[in-house]
Amino acid sequence: MSTRLRLMTANLKAGAADSRCLIALLEREAPDAVAFQELSCEKIVELQEIIPRLYPHGVMDAGPNGCGLGLVLRLPAQVQRLPLPCCDAWIARIDLPGSAGPAQIEVINAHIIPPHFLLCLWQRRLQVRALRSYLDCLALRPHVLLGDLNSTGIFPAYRMLARDLADAALLSAARNGGSVQPTWSPRPGWRRMFRIDHALVDPSLSVHSVRVFDLPGSDHSALIVDIGF
Repeated sequence: MSTRLRLMTANLKAGAADSRCLIALLEREAPDAVAFQELSCEKIVELQEIIPRLYPHGVMDAGPNGCGLGLVLRLPAQVQRLPLPCCDAWIARIDLPGSAGPAQIEVINAHIIPPHFLLCLWQRRLQVRALRSYLDCLALRPHVLLGDLNSTGIFPAYRMLARDLADAALLSAARNGGSVQPTWSPRPGWRRMFRIDHALVDPSLSVHSVRVFDLPGSDHSALIVDIGF
């Protein structure tokens, strides 16, 4: 029997995303692992009752100025920080006992520095290169890179990170028909304009679906990906 995992990524706009809507989405869609970006101390407090109940494993790490990351899971996992220039990533190695496929899969939550911060462009390049170097070491372990990569498909950062990975949204569109959906707009509530939130998957994994959900209060939509192996 094949194994499936449901993964979700959501940028919470420095904690401004509506907590009730976020909780309703988590309870309704029941992802197995959730990657948060722009997680604030206040948002952690608002979610302190629901997250431990739904996701007993993982970490909620509030960074400065609401720029923290969270990576929480239903399944037991080895969770650790991946040091990167300016903004670290988080890694979860999920054990899959009894799986017909791999014994372990790695999920990486990353938030790449935006390209419009001109003074930070060099740090962005260093961050992407460091993450790419880490991905190059994962040839023998299936992995998924989730998060706000602040890059559309034409950006060098996207091309570097996706070099040997598959874009789950493109695979889903090819498999199920339809087109990929944008995930970001300059203001919350505006029509989404660009696709900068991604799930990049190991070619050994299959993608069953990718869906985009509104996240009131945030300038990003949530992305939910169903993968199998």
